[in-house]
Amino acid sequence: MSKAYPGYAKLIAQLEESQHLSAVRRGFLLLLPLVMIGAVSLVLGNLALPESLIRGPLHAWQGVFLHAGDAVFGLVSLCLTMTVSHSLAAQRQTDCCHDVQPMMPAIVALLCFLVLVAPFDGNSEGSLFGPHFVFPSLLVAIGATEIFLRLAAGRRSRWGWIAHDADPIFPGILHSFFPAFFTIGVFLIARLILGLADKPLMTLFENMLLALFDPLQSGLARALLFNFISQLLWFVGIHGNNVLAPIEQHYFQTAEMANAAVLATGGQPVEVFTKSFLDIYVFMGGSGTSLALLVAIFIHWRGSNQNRLARVGLAPALFNVSELAVFGLPVIFNPAFLLPFIVTPLALTIISYFACASGWIPVVRESLNWTTPFGIGGYLAAQSWHGAILQFFNLFVGVLIYSPFVRAAQKHTFKERRRDFQRLLDALEESCLNQHSGILERRDPVGSQARRLANDLRYAVSRGEIQLMYQPQVDQRGSVVGLEALLRWEYGAFGRIPPNIVIALAEEANLICRLGDWVIDEACGQLRQWRSEGVARGVVMSINISPTQLNEPGFADRVLLILSRHALPAGAIELEITESRTIAHNETTAQTLEQLARSGIRLAIDDFGMGYSSLLYMRRFVIHGIKLDGSLTREVQSNPSCQEIIRTIAHLCRKKNIRIIAEFVENEEQRTLLEALGCSEFQGFLFSKPLPPAECADFVRSRRSQAVSKARQGTNAANQRRLGGYRGDGLRISADPISSRA
Repeated sequence: MSKAYPGYAKLIAQLEESQHLSAVRRGFLLLLPLVMIGAVSLVLGNLALPESLIRGPLHAWQGVFLHAGDAVFGLVSLCLTMTVSHSLAAQRQTDCCHDVQPMMPAIVALLCFLVLVAPFDGNSEGSLFGPHFVFPSLLVAIGATEIFLRLAAGRRSRWGWIAHDADPIFPGILHSFFPAFFTIGVFLIARLILGLADKPLMTLFENMLLALFDPLQSGLARALLFNFISQLLWFVGIHGNNVLAPIEQHYFQTAEMANAAVLATGGQPVEVFTKSFLDIYVFMGGSGTSLALLVAIFIHWRGSNQNRLARVGLAPALFNVSELAVFGLPVIFNPAFLLPFIVTPLALTIISYFACASGWIPVVRESLNWTTPFGIGGYLAAQSWHGAILQFFNLFVGVLIYSPFVRAAQKHTFKERRRDFQRLLDALEESCLNQHSGILERRDPVGSQARRLANDLRYAVSRGEIQLMYQPQVDQRGSVVGLEALLRWEYGAFGRIPPNIVIALAEEANLICRLGDWVIDEACGQLRQWRSEGVARGVVMSINISPTQLNEPGFADRVLLILSRHALPAGAIELEITESRTIAHNETTAQTLEQLARSGIRLAIDDFGMGYSSLLYMRRFVIHGIKLDGSLTREVQSNPSCQEIIRTIAHLCRKKNIRIIAEFVENEEQRTLLEALGCSEFQGFLFSKPLPPAECADFVRSRRSQAVSKARQGTNAANQRRLGGYRGDGLRISADPISSRA
């Protein structure tokens, strides 16, 4: 879609980067729990109950729910003023060189809203700060916050001298006095200039909207214009129905009352476009006919986060509450959904109008609450199944309209996520993976992808979606002497996540200890199974651990408990630690390592030889093995310096009786050279790639069979030499057939 409409995509990108619109969106998101509470309260308060229950105790409870819903929506404009202002101030806080807290401009914006909106005579209706004041509250929140922050940034605080003797935020509060007074004064003067000293602001706003709709003589034209403007406002994060509440009340609710009055006198109502008509037949699921969008996602976007969000938003959508779908999926600022979001309600308005004009359904005679559930609302509005059938037909049409856009959004989202995912991998590769990189705190697509990936990792650990594979370690004779447990995570369509990325995210998301314990337990369980089957007797299981695990109290005790549970001796596993200054100079981790060594657990240093603490490790701790750094073994054939380093390390290891393992061994010439330099064990693709448990067991068995066969051949050769079975030129003569068979 971005390729087809580059200008449109550029405009959307600019809107997404706007701090003002971002603050509006976040302000609505912060109010989402409040709105959901109010919506659920109204749903419960307006449930159609049997007469016997209405007269019982449930009637009182319904009244409580109705009052709670009215109270919530009656204050929505006040709350929105504060949330939008606070969100905008929080975004600007890092750009300002003062210590003003975001709550201060939020409070000032609230006061400015009251100054501009509240009547001076003290008379106010209960709905003074209700949904119809949403749009003015947004304008006031943005305007007041901008004025306040500019004044605060332009004035140098003179109250820093009291910071040592008072609460740290007190100087910022004092610094806010002048910007607060001036900002409130600006809105007071604005009210006087606009001639609103003796009447509310809403009067001016209503007159502007009525001037736009009055020239339209057709009810259908008014309904189409109303829906178009409402959906357009929703798309940029503004509650369209609330903004257009004066139009809804003046035309659609008035038409509803006119129908009721005619019906009371025994006449036939004729007004088609009423509020209940639009709520029941057009806004099914809420704004943008969200129910159709959710169904389209169920059909075309399976196995995704959007599908799971749609599942969560389905229950509220059945009662025409759309905030979860619109803000959660999101539809807001999503160019893929703009056209169907606007077109679907327009199409359903026309279809429903002709259904009514043709006599298929009657004019809605009674006022129905907007929270009336889908299906039931259609039946009650038409007093027959025709109304419910029309609802299902409109839902079908809405799904048809949304479907191609959902499929396009799926492809576009996957492409964008792949791009962001690759950027995330690149960012993590560039960062120091054993240190806090701050990737989860980033407020860009990379940070969003990282948080999503970390959240999915949390679920993957709890659901057992993480797997271990095992790479054999062989000695100079080719016998398997060790196995390294390697983490593997298949992340849906993105494929396998590199283990270092998994570890880095687990570190930042505080999952590493939980994940590490699972790895140790899983590897020990697998080793115990293999030993009981006679597969891995004498084979040591190598397991990587992180500095965070070593710094956690009780880590050594948990490892010993796992070994005890699987009936394994302490020497059956070898914990590999990547050399790090954090470990080498941290007394807590040093004590943990000493406790592990005293318990008989083997310790090894991974990536040895190119760090700053290699020798310090060997001096402070009991080390049983080291793994050469991959940069040394990969370049050993082409770099003489690597050969000298490996030879020196091997000589030191022989002196201290430490086994030395060379990783990334990929060809026979490399193995031969490493062996000549003093390496005693090898690991790499020359011998085997990481294998799943069943294939790894087969590999160990095959290696054992080969070792037995070589041992027999060696015995035969020794017998031949003992019996003089060699000619003087060194060529072996044929062995005795009986000896050969033996």
